[in-house]
Amino acid sequence: MLVYLAIGIGSNAIRSYFVHFIPFLIQKQVYSCVLTQDASSGAVLSTVDEGEVCTRENICDGDPRIASWDIDYSDNRSLHNWQQQLDLMCEPDWKGGLLGSCLYLFWCLNLLIVPRQADKVGRRWLFTVSRICETGLYLAVLLVRSYWAMVGIMIALGLCAAGRVNVGTVYVTEWFPRKNHVALHMLFAGEVALGYIGFALYFWFIGNNAMNVSIFGYSLCVISVLVTLGMPESPRLLVAKGRVAEFQNAINRMAWVNRKTVVWKEEELRWIEQNAKVD
Repeated sequence: MLVYLAIGIGSNAIRSYFVHFIPFLIQKQVYSCVLTQDASSGAVLSTVDEGEVCTRENICDGDPRIASWDIDYSDNRSLHNWQQQLDLMCEPDWKGGLLGSCLYLFWCLNLLIVPRQADKVGRRWLFTVSRICETGLYLAVLLVRSYWAMVGIMIALGLCAAGRVNVGTVYVTEWFPRKNHVALHMLFAGEVALGYIGFALYFWFIGNNAMNVSIFGYSLCVISVLVTLGMPESPRLLVAKGRVAEFQNAINRMAWVNRKTVVWKEEELRWIEQNAKVD
């Protein structure tokens, strides 16, 4: 079952390293300024960051008291993130908040459609297509420089999230015995919590480039998607639908991964066909 567990953790990586990472991606910088004694003479007064003068607002307004400025990367609150990538420094604050809001809004809207479809067409296809689309969109997130293009990507990621999280959680869970469900979901939630701790430690002790963290998360997503392509449909859904041949194939594949052999009984297979749910 380690393969299926790895798929679940890899799927959860985009949640840990991107969705919950957005606050770090839009975090504002701390600035250091060279100030002038007065605007007319331009004489240098100090190279020390003057808190009341050296602010983002004053820099963007072209305050004459500021001779020059730079991002103070010695402060661990200053990160290489979307502030530079999307040129958000002098943009209103709502633009940063809109990025995350679009993702969650369209995720919620798609929940009205996707989970029900998973019961009709199957978990595997919705989960796999969502993962493939999200992986492509995640790559675009790392490369795009246009703010409004990023908004469109956030909308698309929100639409895909319902398939990855809400369908995927059920899909992966159904491969595990019921006795393991609590531990499984604790592990998935713990991955997100450990992600927050890891982010803080990384920015505190190692570096200030948020893109490095995103690239690591993207790598986990790519590996997970490749493994996902070999997964069969949920065995519980196949039993509920009475799709006996597909159910046998799924269980046989799982048994092969676990180096086990399944002995099938005809009466059990007939019971599945007779008790199948009709849509």
